[in-house]
Amino acid sequence: MTVKYDFTNGNNWTLFWDEDLTAEQTNPVLERYYPIPKFTPPTLFQSPIIKVWCKNPDAPSHWRLGGRYFIKMSAGTVISGGIPETVIKVGKFYLNQAEIIMIPPWSPNYSITFDIAYWHRTMSLAMWEYTGPNTNTIDRKLDDLLGYPQS
Repeated sequence: MTVKYDFTNGNNWTLFWDEDLTAEQTNPVLERYYPIPKFTPPTLFQSPIIKVWCKNPDAPSHWRLGGRYFIKMSAGTVISGGIPETVIKVGKFYLNQAEIIMIPPWSPNYSITFDIAYWHRTMSLAMWEYTGPNTNTIDRKLDDLLGYPQS
């Protein structure tokens, strides 16, 4: 059984979100800053495969960690009159390095929240959705065998 993805073809990736984030200065004299607040792009994405990339042009060369991400979905559970999102995957992303993130195919829509490491004052963040072929994956084959065919 083979897994077929074509990650190397740039046409198989669609830019979902691209943003430059900046920390708010609290005291200009002391050069103190608030951490960059957690950020969630305003729209949901559908692909269970995404790519995240970040860059801080002011970071020293020994800094590696960009921050953490939280992938969420709506599980439909009502709590206190609302439906909170359920975190299904948490991970780290690193400076100047593209991260391919595989998400369990449990929902048709997902959201992502980025938590930038507190020491960064600026951060450029980009995210792409994989839109290429993935019809022969192990997950899809298992779903077919178990009687849950995907279209």
